[in-house]
Amino acid sequence: MSKTFRKALIPILILIIALLVTYVLFIFAQRNVCKEELNHYRLLSKEQHKIDMKEIRRINEEEERIQNILVTWIYKNSSNISKTTSKEIAINLLSTKYPLLIACIIKSESNFNPSAKSKKGAIGLGQIMKQHEKRLINTGIIKEFRDIYNIYNGIMSTEYIFTEELKRAKGDVSKALEVYVGGNNSKYINQIITDFFKLHYKCKYQKEIQPEKEK
Repeated sequence: MSKTFRKALIPILILIIALLVTYVLFIFAQRNVCKEELNHYRLLSKEQHKIDMKEIRRINEEEERIQNILVTWIYKNSSNISKTTSKEIAINLLSTKYPLLIACIIKSESNFNPSAKSKKGAIGLGQIMKQHEKRLINTGIIKEFRDIYNIYNGIMSTEYIFTEELKRAKGDVSKALEVYVGGNNSKYINQIITDFFKLHYKCKYQKEIQPEKEK
C-alpha cells in the first residue's frame, strides 16, 4: 500500500467513524425523546382519566339529584301510589328521551296510577288506546296489550307514541300533545306544558332533596 493511498484513506476512515458516532448519538437521542413522549402521554392519560372520573361522578350526582326531585314531585302529585312506586316510575322516566315532558303527560293522563283504565278503554300510566296495540307489539315494547299496566312498558309506550307524534308535528310540542290526547283541548294541553316548565325549573335550580321515607 503506497503512502499516497494511505493518506487518501485516512480522511475517509475518519468520515466513516464520524458518521457512525453521529448515527449512534442520533439513535440514543431518539430513544430518549420517545421515552419522554411516552411518559408525557402516560401522564396525560392519567390526568385525562382523573378528569373523566370526576365528570362521571358529577353526572351521577346530578342524575341522583334530579331523580330525588322527580320522586318527590310524582309522590306529591299522586294519591294512590307509594314512595317505592314513585321511585320506580322516576327511574324509568329518566331512561326516556323526554323524561320531564313524559312525566307531565302521565300526571295529566293517569295521575301516576299504573292500573288506571278509562271508560273509553285507555289503560296504564299514559292511558294508551287499544288502537296502538299492533304498533307497540311490532316495536317489541309490549308482547300483549295488558303489558302496558307494567310501569316500564307503560312509560315506554307513552314515550314511543308521543315521540312519533312529535316527529309528525315537526317538533311542535302543542300539536303532538293535541294528537296524543285525542283532541284540541287547549286547557288540558296548557296544563301539561305549564307543569313541564314548573318541573323543569325545579330540576334546574332546586338543591338536592332526599325523598321522605314511607311512614
